[in-house]
Amino acid sequence: MNSIIHSLGQKPLRGWKDWVVAVAAALAVALLSGWVGDLLIPRPPRAMVQPTEWVLASLAVTVSGFLLYFTLRWLAHPKRLRALLFAKACVLTLLGLAFVIENWRGYLAWRRAQVLAAEHGLALDLQSHVPPPIPDAENLAMAPLFQPVIAAMTQPPSEPLPENLFQGLLDLDLVAGFFPRRPSLGDWWNGERLPVAEWADYYLTNELPPRVQAWLRRHGVESPEQWQAALRQRNLKPAEIVAEVLRAYDETLAALAEAARRPRCRFPIAYERGFDARLHHLIHFHRLFDLICFRANIHLQLGRADSALHELQLGFRLVRALEEEPILISLLVSQSGCRNLLQPVWEGTLNRRWNSAQLAALEKELAQIRFLDDLPRVSRAECAWALQTMDEIRSGRVPLKAVLGEPARPDWPRWPWWLPTGWVDQNKANLVRYYIEVVIPAIEAAQKVVPAEQPGMQPEKLAMLQSWPKRQVSPYTFLTTALAARFSPSTTLATQTAVDLARVACRIEIHSLRTGRLPESLEELTPDGPLPPDRMTGKPLRYRKVSETAYQLYATGKDGQDDGGLRPPRPPELGRSTHRAAPDWIWRAPED
Repeated sequence: MNSIIHSLGQKPLRGWKDWVVAVAAALAVALLSGWVGDLLIPRPPRAMVQPTEWVLASLAVTVSGFLLYFTLRWLAHPKRLRALLFAKACVLTLLGLAFVIENWRGYLAWRRAQVLAAEHGLALDLQSHVPPPIPDAENLAMAPLFQPVIAAMTQPPSEPLPENLFQGLLDLDLVAGFFPRRPSLGDWWNGERLPVAEWADYYLTNELPPRVQAWLRRHGVESPEQWQAALRQRNLKPAEIVAEVLRAYDETLAALAEAARRPRCRFPIAYERGFDARLHHLIHFHRLFDLICFRANIHLQLGRADSALHELQLGFRLVRALEEEPILISLLVSQSGCRNLLQPVWEGTLNRRWNSAQLAALEKELAQIRFLDDLPRVSRAECAWALQTMDEIRSGRVPLKAVLGEPARPDWPRWPWWLPTGWVDQNKANLVRYYIEVVIPAIEAAQKVVPAEQPGMQPEKLAMLQSWPKRQVSPYTFLTTALAARFSPSTTLATQTAVDLARVACRIEIHSLRTGRLPESLEELTPDGPLPPDRMTGKPLRYRKVSETAYQLYATGKDGQDDGGLRPPRPPELGRSTHRAAPDWIWRAPED
């Protein structure tokens, strides 16, 4: 090799003829190499290879060859070669020193974060947040209804999911097909009732859900189309048509009622798997919430308020069943289910379907839902979960792409060897600071809100909570941003406010049934117990008597401003599912 380099240095190209021959030879070799490579290397199927591709590739190879030639000529001198090797050794030494310094700085930052966490009572080990085991006889999760879910959650990640898991999901579907277009379940938040007539028409003109078809076969009906035609001929009301379809889910609700007798709930989540833990039970819970909301609303349409109350109590029991799980997604699923379950409560109060005893029972159920009490515990566990995920990224168990998303190169190793592992410690330290300095103080302010004593969740705290991890992205914060930026209590605040508004609405309806009139102000309801405050401001909820039969009830939205409790008008070109959230969180507006 040295003789070749020496010969290149001793016999340089002289004259234009030598240069023309060298360029032509290099171009010919590049074209020949490109043609041979195109024959040997598989290419995506297409009509033909464009000649311009060969020419451009050949030019690139030629330029690279000449650059290599001049580099070898320059290095042919022994002094230059020794200088290059010395410079390379210096660079490698500096890089190694930088690695050592970065790892040491990360170690010190993580030690300081551990001391800070201990001072604030923040446990950094995920296992300390895992709820203790529960005897099967007291565990709702071990009921026969959830056995397919339990089997899926306890399987090793390498094994395929059991088929009965998917069959159990299909049994809870209200419609047929994987991506069906179905009518809405109503949206009380925006003042929209359940479109019962649309649901009746849907069930009469579309394929029935798998559970309904199986139920019909068990009862000797081989043709669902003939059963639908018979329903059309009976001239039933829309609610009665839907009720006939929903009879197929009676067994599921009976099994759920039996399971709800068990006082506690703990699903066998494999917390030790960390990022790979399976949470399939949340899908079942989400579909059960939709089913219960739908059935309870239909019961109210048919005047069966007792049945509606019984099923709503089952739904609220499922909401509370997830409260012991230290996982943010579990809290969000329970909140989503709670918002759905408030739909029949809202429609029942509008249509005066509830009596005093039923309203008192609903108010009692709602008083047990305290999402803001669960939020500090869940946020602390989420911090420990994110720290464990960072450790798994460093050890190679979790790929960077799973956390960073598409910007991460797919051919990276799970933690590139050329990045200091001290950066992971720096990210862990910044994550702990984020939770201690921003998340926990903001959550505790909203949790302990008392009128005239605490200011509540101030809008500036909420804005800082949402923007803090995004203020700067660096090697010390890129994992913190990816794992902590998704956290926001605004959904929890809105859902807890919705529960508070529903409780106050139940009190208003009880007062109306007892006295024959609406209260002039919320102060008339305080003899029955204290009322929840506005979670954003700490002041009383907004109430105004509009007429002898109508009232307005709302809370300020996440901006903390009173915008009058009015819903924006719906543009005529928008569909039913279009989100048009009002600035305030509204239970009942004047137009309702």
